[in-house]
Amino acid sequence: MVAIAAGCGASYGGPAPLSDFPKPSLTVSHQGAGNSDSFSATLDFDDIDWCDVLESDAFARLNGRSVPLFRGEVRVIPPQGDDGGVECRHPSVTLDQVPSDLSAPWTFEIGDSSRSLSATFAAAPIGPVVLSNPVLTNAALTLALQRQAGDTTVINGQATLSASDGQSTVSSAEAGQDGILFPTFTALFPPGPVTAAVVLNYFSADQLLDCQAPRCTLAMGSGVSGVPTTSTFTVQLVTPAD
Repeated sequence: MVAIAAGCGASYGGPAPLSDFPKPSLTVSHQGAGNSDSFSATLDFDDIDWCDVLESDAFARLNGRSVPLFRGEVRVIPPQGDDGGVECRHPSVTLDQVPSDLSAPWTFEIGDSSRSLSATFAAAPIGPVVLSNPVLTNAALTLALQRQAGDTTVINGQATLSASDGQSTVSSAEAGQDGILFPTFTALFPPGPVTAAVVLNYFSADQLLDCQAPRCTLAMGSGVSGVPTTSTFTVQLVTPAD
C-alpha cells in the first residue's frame, strides 16, 4: 500500500525505483520461541529532504517465498495552528507468524526491477546445559555448568532456596562460561540441608551471515529463546563456623 496526501504529497516524495533511494539499508528482526517465530524488516534510507516509496513492481521474499510488503507512505500533516509536518513511513514487512516450513537460516530480500537488497541471518542452536557441584554459603549459591566450546547462548537463571524451617529466598543471575553464581543471604537459615530449585532460561542472538546491501542491521532482541530447564539440588549450607 502507498498513501500520499492528495494535492501536496508529491512535493514531499512518492513512488521511486529502489535504485533511487538515498543510502538504503536493511534492519531485520526475528523473535523465536519453540515453534513460534515472528519476523519484521524495514528498508531504511535518508529521508531528510524527500520520502521515497517503492513502486508497484516491488517485492519482498523470505527464504525465496513472497511475503506481504508495505511499500511505504508519505503522510502530510495539515497545519493546525502550526506549520504542519510530514510523516515518512518506510517500506517494511511484518509477519506475526513465519510459516513453519521456512526455517533458519533466514534470507530476507526486498527489491524491484532496478535493484534488490538482502540479508541472511540465523541464531546458533541452543543446547541445554548441565548444572553440578552446588556450593551454598551465606553469600552465594554457586554451581558449575558444562557447555560446548564457543557456545554464546545467553543463560539467565533463578534459584529458589528453601530451608527445613520453611524459610525461602529467591535470587537471579546470568551464567558465565563455566558456572553461575546466585547472590543470596541465608544467615537466618537453620543448620542442615537446603533445597535449591534452579530454573534456567536460554537465548541465542541472531548473527548476520551475509549482507547484500550497503548496510544490514539486526534489531536488538533478534534471536531465539530455548525451552527453560529446571534442576533441583539438596545442599548443605556452609557457614564460617563450619
